[in-house]
Amino acid sequence: MHFLLTNDDGFDAEGLATLHSLLTDYGKVSVVAPRENQSWISHRVTVGRPMQLESSADNHYILNGTPADCVRVGIGYLALQPDWVVSGINSGANLGIDVYHSGTVAAAREATHLGYPAMAISHFRNGSAKLSWQLARERLARHMDTILSTPLGPARLLNINLPHPAHDSPELELRNVPLDQGTHEMNFSTNAEGVVFSGSFVRRTRTPGSDVEACLDHSCCTMSVVKLAE
Repeated sequence: MHFLLTNDDGFDAEGLATLHSLLTDYGKVSVVAPRENQSWISHRVTVGRPMQLESSADNHYILNGTPADCVRVGIGYLALQPDWVVSGINSGANLGIDVYHSGTVAAAREATHLGYPAMAISHFRNGSAKLSWQLARERLARHMDTILSTPLGPARLLNINLPHPAHDSPELELRNVPLDQGTHEMNFSTNAEGVVFSGSFVRRTRTPGSDVEACLDHSCCTMSVVKLAE
């Protein structure tokens, strides 16, 4: 099996290295990832400006572009033909309406547009509590066979989120749940430079049975099948 791996946190992110380590257990991994952090950039693509593509190692490339650019370059320029395009592991959850803003999810969405099976994987961060990437790998590894065998119809991708429970057990259920359609808290403040969004990620709608409720309650890993129209 061949994976094209990318993210929006940048080439040097721990989440990318963690996911690379896991995916090598299942096959060949090619990496095309942004040079710098591209969080919350959504589906922006670069048009009319040269992008520098640097080869870091065998099948590892750094691009000064967006997550969607990385997928486009990997498939359209490098002529990779992966069995899966995988984006993550993002440092921070991408739940509910976050899929519209997330660069992590946008990379998977770009791959889906191009006709490739794709998934985005993110990890909720519980305030200042330290995140263990090794534990994240163990929790995700227990479900990879299920994830990779999940049937995807046309124009659909997987959006997966790991919770951040207080315990260190690798045993966490994987639950197939719908995206929460609720909104974030919308607060703004001002400073000398202008208007600043200051809403809270966790103070948001938690529709019963949704991905937001399940992940923020730390009860399970969530998997949502997302249509491109969503």
